[in-house]
Amino acid sequence: MLAFVVNKGNVYYTALAPAGARRVPGILFTGEKDLAFRVDAVNGLFAINRRAGALWALAQEPGVGHEVAHSREFAGVMFDEMLSLRLTEKGELRSLDEKDGFYTDAKLHTVQPVGQSKPPSGYPVSWLVSERLTLAWQDVVAGRTVADHSR
Repeated sequence: MLAFVVNKGNVYYTALAPAGARRVPGILFTGEKDLAFRVDAVNGLFAINRRAGALWALAQEPGVGHEVAHSREFAGVMFDEMLSLRLTEKGELRSLDEKDGFYTDAKLHTVQPVGQSKPPSGYPVSWLVSERLTLAWQDVVAGRTVADHSR
């Protein structure tokens, strides 16, 4: 699996996902105006797995309930990026390393390269593999149409 998107989820029977699932890049979307139990379920799934090193991101779409909004645009950019970053010419899957990505903070709307730094403490922050995805993430959390941000 190259990547996944959880778009305004609902009920999950998974707490800590298996290690293999945590190595698959993903993004979990919530809507600011969605029902609290849905937002809480997605936030909880993200928090427990991100703390365990999942290569996942979280984005809350402002002014959105339980509908698809700019998350669809982000997903298109994400899957395009994953095809180029994760598949070799032979069609084999490349692994990703957290230290090569970016931390994005959904509370502060900030982005920082991981490098050798540790994630900010206090609450789990998101992880995205490329600058292109961080720019698209910033569009979503600001409620903007996601630009292509092509290389």
